[in-house]
Amino acid sequence: DMQGETVHEWRLPLEQLTGERDDGLQLDVPVEKMTMAYVRLLPEGSLLAVIGIVGATPWGYAVIKVNKDSELEWQHSRQAHHDLDIAPDGRIFALTHSLLRDPWPGLEQIATPFIDDELLILTPDGEELEVISILDAVQGSPYESMLMYADPEHIKGDLFHVNSVTWLDAAKAAALPNASEGDVLLSFRQIDTLAVLDPEARTIKWASRGYWRMQHDPDVLPNGNLLLFDNRGDDRNGGTSRILEFDPRTLELVWEYPGTSDEVLFTSIYGSQERLPNGNTLISESNNGRILEVTRDGEVAWEYKIPERKVDYKGNEIATVVFADRFLPEQLT
Repeated sequence: DMQGETVHEWRLPLEQLTGERDDGLQLDVPVEKMTMAYVRLLPEGSLLAVIGIVGATPWGYAVIKVNKDSELEWQHSRQAHHDLDIAPDGRIFALTHSLLRDPWPGLEQIATPFIDDELLILTPDGEELEVISILDAVQGSPYESMLMYADPEHIKGDLFHVNSVTWLDAAKAAALPNASEGDVLLSFRQIDTLAVLDPEARTIKWASRGYWRMQHDPDVLPNGNLLLFDNRGDDRNGGTSRILEFDPRTLELVWEYPGTSDEVLFTSIYGSQERLPNGNTLISESNNGRILEVTRDGEVAWEYKIPERKVDYKGNEIATVVFADRFLPEQLT
């Protein structure tokens, strides 16, 4: 709650996720190597969760659904990672990836093996509908030049590192150039790019690079602007983080929050933001284990620091918060 007291807790039944897989891979991963990458709270108290693997490449593992009592309802064991979104008809749009061991036609200069990100579409019950190659969608699109920014010798073969997916309704699509209802907005961290993918045509319809770096969590606002967690783009503060609001058509900067003079905002990985109904912005400063609400004038209206912390190899007490979402109790049935 707003006082930092735990109202309800879920414990993900990771020990039940081993066994036969939907992607045919033999990933024998111990429970202690599994991690929660993202969850979506549903109105009845169930959770959709993305499960990853610590210290592995590729690091995706599964999408699961658990009920309010933490009981596993279903799992889809494809190498899902980072994020997911839900369309009004209940279809689930998630991110997966696979390891390519053979040279890709037209990209023979890229050292193998390397990762191809994918868009996974599931039914509400976790049945697979489609898997769309992001690399294929980029390569066959008017935005194929995006590939010039990919590092062909990246140490983990991680060309794009797609870290966010948002299903676009008609209002959100109208804010983005060339987008239509049913398209998805993607964030490519490694090449500092935002893009719109048409799942039906399996192609990229719009893409843009800007003044952000290694970004996360683009949100389309009701006013047509984009809200973005810019992880490393604040050059005035040595490449620290900031929240950006900008016009996606002109890239005009409308608002930013870089932190305060006492505490600069910074997280090298993860990070999220949400524009609240009162006009304030809820921010997850992941590396700092902090959730904060800031006003339009940059004042901190509320904050919460994760109390469970551990000591790292430097002797610092650390915690990580992957994301935060605020809702009213009456939004849950």
